[in-house]
Amino acid sequence: MIHTLRSLSDNYIYLIESDKGYIVVDPGASAEVLDFLKKRAKKPLAIWLTHHHSDHIGGVKDLLIYKPQIFAPKGKFEFSIDHILSEGKLVCFDLEFEVFNTPGHTLDHVVIYVASLKALFSGDALFGGGCGKLFEGTASQMQQSLEKIKALPKDTKIYFGHEYTLRNLEFALSVDPENTNLQKRYETVKKESKTTPSTLEVELLTNPYLRLDDHSLRKKLGLEQASKSDVLAKIRSMKDSY
Repeated sequence: MIHTLRSLSDNYIYLIESDKGYIVVDPGASAEVLDFLKKRAKKPLAIWLTHHHSDHIGGVKDLLIYKPQIFAPKGKFEFSIDHILSEGKLVCFDLEFEVFNTPGHTLDHVVIYVASLKALFSGDALFGGGCGKLFEGTASQMQQSLEKIKALPKDTKIYFGHEYTLRNLEFALSVDPENTNLQKRYETVKKESKTTPSTLEVELLTNPYLRLDDHSLRKKLGLEQASKSDVLAKIRSMKDSY
């Protein structure tokens, strides 16, 4: 089971529950997690981090009272890392998972795929209807990172780091206005306050950053012959000033 907590202004924190305890994913703050744990007998066994930004790690120090194992990509953290996350398959307290290096938003960014749960914890690489800002990486890196996500099974559930979906879809409609799947999704999301998890199938149909080969999208942008990374760069630039 995966529990979802809202945190800060628009962050999501996830807790994967097993018979032994919880794995906490990207605790940007601690208050919501501590409150959740007070009402339950199980405790955190591990913390998984997708990248180093404070709104994804801000709650870690307060959770160290439970002595969880910390799994994180190689980078500068103000606490000890027990297991460095890099591309490949790993096991955490009997739970098998796979890590993909996904630079773009940050250079150290990873996403974590749990096949048994059909779940991808995408951090700030992929959002509902969008992708993360290119703070440290390049458009080419982000495009290659998203290709890794696109290769996962279509029924994969996408547990993203922020509730940005409605705003992302509003922008997506401005660059992909003839997309009927996108139109329908936008009308549905307008009635929802929580849009996580999405599915990869839905994102492939409606997320412009996963539709870089689409002819109508390229024509709208005037980039029929451009590389996929150039198309992503154009869309991301337009979104940044939207």
